[in-house]
Amino acid sequence: RLLVEAAEPLAARAEDRPPRPDEPFIRRPQAILRRAWLSLLHGLAVVGENVAEGERLAREADGLARALVARLGGAPDFGAQFEAVVTASDGFRILAAKLPEDPARRGLVVRGLNPGDGPAQVAVRPWRRFALAHVLGLDETPTGGALAVDPNGAIRFRAAPGRIVSFLFTDEPLPAAPDHGPRG
Repeated sequence: RLLVEAAEPLAARAEDRPPRPDEPFIRRPQAILRRAWLSLLHGLAVVGENVAEGERLAREADGLARALVARLGGAPDFGAQFEAVVTASDGFRILAAKLPEDPARRGLVVRGLNPGDGPAQVAVRPWRRFALAHVLGLDETPTGGALAVDPNGAIRFRAAPGRIVSFLFTDEPLPAAPDHGPRG
């Protein structure tokens, strides 16, 4: 939970603002986050075969996440960092608020889910207004879709039940998809 609900959203918000000389700053913290995730996932994979190694890797992931949260000036309050970074309509569950996996992209990736039984009108709003909101696949590839951004920075859409949706809030247009020529 510390990685998802504190380290990832804090890193996205910190990356969005220019560094100030009076505060600690880590430029492009994806490498630290990636290492923490890899340690955690590897630890979960080996825990059945080697409990001590699994526990060591889990402690390493936790230590990396706590160090990053502290360095970025946050407290590891589960959920509090989400609310500082992105809010959503009641009933819509934010699953991730993070930096894009592609270090060349700037902005905030938000992933969420309508856990209800029927469709719901949803509003998702980051801490500041971004110029663009692109629809992404779960692998963070652009689908070609985009949503209008309200003056207050929110996007509004109809969320199908049980379907995870992903968006990239950014101020930069995405590069055009490569043309692979005619198909057939």
